[in-house]
Amino acid sequence: MKSFDSRTKNGENSISQWASKGWLQRFKKLRYPASVSIQVKPKTPVYHGPLTGFYQNCRGIRSKLTNFKCNVSAFNYDFIVLTETWLNDCISDCELGLVNYIIYRCDRSNFTNTSLKGGGILIGVRKDLTSYPISILESNVEQLFVRISTGSLKIIVSGVYIPHSSSPFIYELHIKSVESIIRQFPNHIYIFCDDYNLPGIIWENDVNGLVYFYSTPISAHCIPETFASHSFFQSNSILNKTNSFLDLKSDESIVPIDLYHPALYLFVPFNTPITYCERDHSFFNFRKANYTNIRSFIASFD
Repeated sequence: MKSFDSRTKNGENSISQWASKGWLQRFKKLRYPASVSIQVKPKTPVYHGPLTGFYQNCRGIRSKLTNFKCNVSAFNYDFIVLTETWLNDCISDCELGLVNYIIYRCDRSNFTNTSLKGGGILIGVRKDLTSYPISILESNVEQLFVRISTGSLKIIVSGVYIPHSSSPFIYELHIKSVESIIRQFPNHIYIFCDDYNLPGIIWENDVNGLVYFYSTPISAHCIPETFASHSFFQSNSILNKTNSFLDLKSDESIVPIDLYHPALYLFVPFNTPITYCERDHSFFNFRKANYTNIRSFIASFD
C-alpha cells in the first residue's frame, strides 16, 4: 500500500487533488455497502408494567465470579440488591458482568468493621432507568440507599447488612439514616432489602402495617419499632432454614443459594406510560466490511 504525503511534488495539497478526482464520492459508494448504516431511534413513550427486583445474600462473590457472571447475563430485572458481596477495591465493577446496570457499591472498610473480610452491599439499576445514590452521614454501617425514578414512580431502594452480635449503637445509626431519608424523600415507595441478623423477631402484618413479636430477647428494638411506626409492611412469607423471615421468594439465584438466605423476587405494581430509549438499534458491523477493496481503493491514489 502506498504511503500518504500531505504535499505533492509541485507543492499542491494532495487532498485537493483527491477531491478534484471525485475520490470522496467514490469512497462513500465503497464504504456504505460494506457496513450497516446507523439508525438512531429517538425516545418514544412506551408502556411499562410492574417494576421487578431481585435480592440475595451472596455470602461472597469473589470466589464465585464465573458462576455469577454467567447467571447475571440472563437477568432483566429493573434493579438488584446484593448483601454480603465480600467485594473490595481490588475488584472493579466491569469484572462483575452487570453490563446493563449502573452499579452502586458499599464495600466493607475500616469504618464499618475491624475485619475486612465479608460484608458489603451492591445495588444495580437498569441503565434505562433514572437513578442516583443518596448521601448519608453515618459511615459506620454497611448500608446503601438509591433513588430510582421512572415516569411518576419514585422509589427508594435500600440494601443493609449488619453482622450478627452487632452493638445496639450500629442499629441506632442505621435507623438514624432511615429516619433522615424518610423525611428527605416523602411520597416515595420504600423497598428495604436488609439483613439485620435478628432472628428473634416474628414479623407479621395487619391492615395498618407491620406487627411484630419477640421469640427471644433482642438488643435492637429500634428496628421493628421504627418500621412499624412508619406503617411499613413485611412482604415476606418465606422462612429460611432457621424459620426466620427474609423478603419475597425467587426461584432464581446468581450464586448457589445459602440455606440461611433464600433468594428473593421483588414486585412493584405500577402501570403508566413511560419515556424510554429504544433498546433495539442498528449499528456499524465493521467485521463484515470489505477491507481488501478498501485497501485497494486507498492505494490507487498517489
